[in-house]
Amino acid sequence: MSDTFINPQDFIEAALGIPFTKGNRISVLKNGDEIFPEMLEAIETSKKSILFETYVYWRGNIAETFATALAKKAEEGVSVRVLLDAYGSSRMDKRLIERISDAGGKVRLFRPLRWRFWDFDKRTHRKILICDQRIGFTGGVGIAAEWEGDARNPSEWRETHFKFEGKSVQGLSGAFWNNWIDIDGEYIPDSISGSPSHSEGDSLVLVVRSSPATHQSEMELVFECLLTLAKSSITLTTPYFNIGEKTIELLRRKAQEGVEIEILIPGEHIDKSIELLVAEESMKPLLEAGITIRRYTRTMIHSKIIRIDDDIACVGSPNFNQRSRKKDFEVAAIIIDRNTSKVLDDHYARDVEFGNKMNPQNIKKASLWRKARRKATLLFREQL
Repeated sequence: MSDTFINPQDFIEAALGIPFTKGNRISVLKNGDEIFPEMLEAIETSKKSILFETYVYWRGNIAETFATALAKKAEEGVSVRVLLDAYGSSRMDKRLIERISDAGGKVRLFRPLRWRFWDFDKRTHRKILICDQRIGFTGGVGIAAEWEGDARNPSEWRETHFKFEGKSVQGLSGAFWNNWIDIDGEYIPDSISGSPSHSEGDSLVLVVRSSPATHQSEMELVFECLLTLAKSSITLTTPYFNIGEKTIELLRRKAQEGVEIEILIPGEHIDKSIELLVAEESMKPLLEAGITIRRYTRTMIHSKIIRIDDDIACVGSPNFNQRSRKKDFEVAAIIIDRNTSKVLDDHYARDVEFGNKMNPQNIKKASLWRKARRKATLLFREQL
């Protein structure tokens, strides 16, 4: 890369072809104890419309609470649309869907098995809540018992979610309608279109949505753009880590340029053990390049955050893996804001207190059986 100074905003806009919006206010919400009350309050205070899309909607008190809140607003005459991924919500109690539908809300399943079976593998992984076009949420949270609480033990997951106010809400709204129209065929109603309320915030936000792609998707371009931009630091937190040779080489090159790179992934409490195996296939060359990788030991960490240099963050639904890059519908927000970045850095500093640092020997000393299982994951790593 040339040593010529690059303005981050100009670089990202040129690479993605999407402008940043100004004047946004962002709230960083940590764990279910902060996330769910904010989302439920936004639902409760909605007067006109609620748009809700999620991948996981399973079980627990929070599943009941959300269904009751959505049904209540539908009964009050608020326009309620709920889009659930058919696979991710397959374990959901169908009585909750009926509760919302019977109250007048519209509930749709995204790509059930009977629907164009060749597209069943392409899921919506987006997590979006928009209330009255004023407030939007995205991040990693699902509606299930494991997201409740404050990450105090392995039954309470560590999560980060985000509340947006300002014009960035329009980008989240567009991501919802992109999938809703695909399934329902409905036109966007005039009654809920329009601009969000003005925000006095200071954050620049660019919302990008990604669809499945055979080669490079929008999300893969986002990741490459941000890593290329980094001058001093890259901090990456992801529940599922599965990258290709091109990204490995880009990270190694940034490390050689003097960029300090840290990666935080789950440890023994990961919900899918196969994900650790595929992650280990990428670790060895990164560790040898001087990149710090830690495994979180307190509980399952499900936060999805990329931090670049002093004031750039990328948050939303995508994991740093192959499914998010090529298979799933995702939505992410690139944020340029020093205050938001500082909050995320403070959270990361506390998270790494529970992070076991990896070294190349951890990978080399694995049993022959574990090494064989790691190699076997390469046969279907694009599904992970």
